[in-house]
Amino acid sequence: MELLAGVCANGYIVALNCIDWVKNRTLTSYDKIITSLAFSRFFLQVFLSSDNFLYILYPDFFYINETSSPYAAIWMFINQASLCFASCLSVFYCGKIATFNQSLFNWLKLKLSKLVPWLLLGSVLYCLVITVAFTLFSYSYWVSPNNSTDRLSRNDTISDNN
Repeated sequence: MELLAGVCANGYIVALNCIDWVKNRTLTSYDKIITSLAFSRFFLQVFLSSDNFLYILYPDFFYINETSSPYAAIWMFINQASLCFASCLSVFYCGKIATFNQSLFNWLKLKLSKLVPWLLLGSVLYCLVITVAFTLFSYSYWVSPNNSTDRLSRNDTISDNN
């Protein structure tokens, strides 16, 4: 039920904003952020549901090294993008509703709408860099064939020199 509600709600938001974009040839800053967030959450929910179905239908799927590494990288990218877009929405709302009288904050408040596409692009690039770094360094170390579970079970601190 949660999956159905989430996919329908996020799909509805994306569809309405895309129809509005085609009609008016422009989107407001708020619509850009909401569409990006709904799009990423839509794919995150679809991806997690496919994850559950694959685990039920093919339990050994995630133990195969060739399929688990790209699968984890895709999941991490979508998850990070969803979190970054939600953060962008929070920053946008904070900038719009805050009533500080500092000159730097007032300048940022005026320029925030023009900075939204760059903020979204920066978020995607940040997520891409984090995902690639995780996949190349962390994940490949723990899943590599040379790093077996035997390493975890033996005590490497005591050397057998006798």
